[in-house]
Amino acid sequence: MKIRPGDVFLWNRSYNDGHTGVVVSYDKETDKVTVIEAIEISGAAEETLSKIFENYCKGCIRNSIYSRNGKALYKHDGWKGYFRVITN
Repeated sequence: MKIRPGDVFLWNRSYNDGHTGVVVSYDKETDKVTVIEAIEISGAAEETLSKIFENYCKGCIRNSIYSRNGKALYKHDGWKGYFRVITN
């Protein structure tokens, strides 16, 4: 599946431990995914990638950058995948 803007990513380890976000963009050359998400104050597994944004913050709703196959997405415990809405 090609990653496209608007796709939703999801990981879920248990009933009350999961996360979701929406894909903003995917750069094939760098293999990086930019998402919008609500992030905890502790930040993310690949926190340093997101520090390029002007309004960088933790404990907020923000844009984040992750490696497509990194530990914040694909290698995260409970990774479910990318999903998209299908319209007729």
